Amino acid sequence: MHPLPEPLPAGAPPRRPPASLGWLARHQWVSILLGTLLDTVWLCTLAFAPWAIGRTIDEGVATGDLSRLLAWVGIVLAFETVHSVVEGLRDRGGIINWTRATYRSIGLISRHASRAGYAIGKKVSTGEIGATVTGDAMSISYLAFLVGAFIAALLSYGIVGAILLATSVPLGLLVLVGVPLSSALFFIVVRPLRTRQAEQRAASGRMTSLAADTVAGLRVLRGAGGERMFVERYQAASDETRATGIRLATPLGIIDGIQVLIPGSFIVALTWAGALLVQAGHLTPGQLVSFYGYAGFLVMPIRLAAEAVSTFTRGQVGAGRILGVLGVEPLTTAEGSAPAEGGSLADDTSGLSLVAGRFVAVVGDDADTMTALLDRLARLDDSAAGAGGVRLGGIGVGGIALAEVRRRVVRADADPFLFRGTLRDALDPHSHLSDEHLAAAVRSAAASDIVDALPHGLQSQIGERGRLISGGQRQRVGLARALALDPEWLLLETPTSAVDSHTEAIIAGRLRHAREGRSTLVATTSPMLLAEADEVVLLSAGVVAASGTHRELLESEPAYLAIVRRAEGES
Repeated sequence: MHPLPEPLPAGAPPRRPPASLGWLARHQWVSILLGTLLDTVWLCTLAFAPWAIGRTIDEGVATGDLSRLLAWVGIVLAFETVHSVVEGLRDRGGIINWTRATYRSIGLISRHASRAGYAIGKKVSTGEIGATVTGDAMSISYLAFLVGAFIAALLSYGIVGAILLATSVPLGLLVLVGVPLSSALFFIVVRPLRTRQAEQRAASGRMTSLAADTVAGLRVLRGAGGERMFVERYQAASDETRATGIRLATPLGIIDGIQVLIPGSFIVALTWAGALLVQAGHLTPGQLVSFYGYAGFLVMPIRLAAEAVSTFTRGQVGAGRILGVLGVEPLTTAEGSAPAEGGSLADDTSGLSLVAGRFVAVVGDDADTMTALLDRLARLDDSAAGAGGVRLGGIGVGGIALAEVRRRVVRADADPFLFRGTLRDALDPHSHLSDEHLAAAVRSAAASDIVDALPHGLQSQIGERGRLISGGQRQRVGLARALALDPEWLLLETPTSAVDSHTEAIIAGRLRHAREGRSTLVATTSPMLLAEADEVVLLSAGVVAASGTHRELLESEPAYLAIVRRAEGES
């Protein structure tokens, strides 16, 4: 049994779809070669069977020679036995090629997504990623399944053509000339097929993205009364997908028609020509029966070749979509040298300068500005405005090794992303932490009730993106996950926006205690969190306007008072 997944290639595939398909095939050429050999034996034994049957008739039945009859019957049975055995083996080999290509394609997407990180979320929607993994990767994988069958189809055609030429030159020429001409018919419809498949695939991806984004925000959508708007948008996207599917049906229908027309034409032509040759005395009855067998056999290689051509077209479309995901460049670079531990965290754009070991809250008049500030401090995008003005320990973060920045500075979103799995997996993805450490983080995030309420505690499943738990519970799980890392600098964005006031008060007290002696920056308008902060910084138009304790700013800064009162009213 071959272990999966296999190690991924170190490099990246070429940027052109056909070349990328060849690159993928080269990385599993041994299994593809083995599959091709099995497919060749499978088709050739089927191709030789009509020849053996014809010899049985001519040398056994027509002559009345029992020994020759039994000998040729044994040969026919041997061909059929080998064909049956090899058919099972070639199916197994094809599935192995399919599975390897699937894991390799999905693995490339997953590896690049982990490397590109923040850039993937900004440039490619969740629905598009899902459609690429489930649809495009499978198209490429099925092509790996058919590569051997396509080559075997060509070889079996050559063998049949040689047998026919040796038996009758006119019939051999009919096959050898007719096959290239009939194959050319496929390429008439391949080009519009590829274009329309790309259109249908793009429309389907947009519809999937719309559905995925809507499900993710279903509660907000219902609260705002936006169900009708979503239905209208989804219906429009669905109508577009249906229209592209209808346009795609024409070339697909032509290909299906050709798959029936070509074998039928061969059967008629071979039968007619063979009958004339027998009537003229140039063929024996056994050879005529063989030609009937060849006419039936030719149906399979033609259909295999047609299916391979159609799959190759879909594979190119799928490869193009995958290359689009792989072409998303990371927004950060891993280059740099690690500085010494400790030091302040400063942002020149806003004028914010944070001293290590303090619990600081930042309040602003614009949520997007606050998000951008935390993104800069966490070095999520080296190309963002002001990214070059962030310093950690007096050193620009652009000159620090990215792994070092990620170890020392952790940024937690208000709506954390949770993968499918258990609650423990969500809290400790790398399985590095002890039960005691996790329990302390869970308690600090006021999430102990979540563990107690689930049927199997930490081992309970939470569903894709944590959908088996509520939005407030997901937020607390995300906070607990960030606290469990115990980073030198923890940047939190509105960590209590989805919880009730009672839970918020508990989190405010426990959060400060849990981060005692460590550096914490909280972007929030929660009076409970602001009251716990050592220092509160007020931003106006993205720049530091004032700083002090929560009480000091309430008394001295009208803008700060207005922001806090507005937040209290919204809660």
